[in-house]
This record gives sequence, C-alpha cells and structure tokens, in this order.
Amino acid sequence: MFGIALAVIWAYSGSRHYWHNRVIQRRLVERFPDVAEILAEFRRPGPSSTLFIVYGMPALTTVMCIVMLVIT
Repeated sequence: MFGIALAVIWAYSGSRHYWHNRVIQRRLVERFPDVAEILAEFRRPGPSSTLFIVYGMPALTTVMCIVMLVIT
C-alpha cells in the first residue's frame, strides 16, 4: 500500500515539475530568442524521455506494487 501511495505522490510532484518547467522554457524563449535555437539543438527525434520519467515510471511502480499485493 505504501508503494502505491508513493507512486501517486511521485506522479503528482513530477507532473507539477514538468508543467512548471514548460512555462519557464516558454518564457525564456519569449524573452531570449536564442534559447529556442539552443533547445532545438538538444532535442532528439522520437518520444520525450521526460514524459516516461514523469508518468511512465510511477505507473509501472503502481502496477508492480499491485501485482506484489495480489501475489502475497
């Protein structure tokens, strides 16, 4: 049960951090146009690993905790 609560808190705090970061990046790009070029250079093709870390890892942790509760 603790693992599920921890995963929910992890997902909530990760989501807040993700959206705060998006707002900060947007404001930086608006104020300093060079930042858009820098961010574009660092972007890799394909899905963002940030979304996996923010939402995927807590979801997998929750599933694992539920499976462990069912097995034991």
